[in-house]
Amino acid sequence: MNKMMMIALGTAVALGSTATLAGPQPDLNVRSENEGVATTATKQNSTASTGSLNVKGSSLRNSKIDVYSQNNKVKTNATGVGSTAATGSALINKSALQGSEIKVHSYNQEAKTTASGKESTAATGSVLIKNSTLKNTKIKVNSHNEGSVTTASGSYSKAATGSVLLENARPAQNVKINVSSQNHGVKTTASGYNSDSSTGSMTFE
Repeated sequence: MNKMMMIALGTAVALGSTATLAGPQPDLNVRSENEGVATTATKQNSTASTGSLNVKGSSLRNSKIDVYSQNNKVKTNATGVGSTAATGSALINKSALQGSEIKVHSYNQEAKTTASGKESTAATGSVLIKNSTLKNTKIKVNSHNEGSVTTASGSYSKAATGSVLLENARPAQNVKINVSSQNHGVKTTASGYNSDSSTGSMTFE
């Protein structure tokens, strides 16, 4: 098994573990808490950063994946412009997820401008699964935004802020998906203009 695990800024990355593993699979737990971040929790054009999970080409059969992200008083935004699966999100690509359970909980309080930057994809407490095998898989997303002064999802965003986006995920047999999105005191909008299935949404492509 060729497996690399890297922890940085509360982010877990697993690459290249394609072999079928015997016995129980390891659990992946990511917890990120940011308090009083003055500008942003994620830079622009970033991928799976700040308390996110990034898995590519891995065997995660019968695994439990838990991502918890909490941002309090983030003054400008929690996700930068053009970012993918950032700030408390899970990005899984080319992996086997049979029998696995994925939980993502994102809590943002008093984010002064936005929780997901414009042109972002599946950011801020979202799940993005690409080119992977799903069978008997459970996906649960809980997104809670409170006191966001302008918006929870920026313009031109796609499946952002507490959303699930499945791209070429097969075969979708006996898959259970639960998405819960709560937005309190969001002063202008929960989804920016020209956005595609964002803010507590499910998208299948």
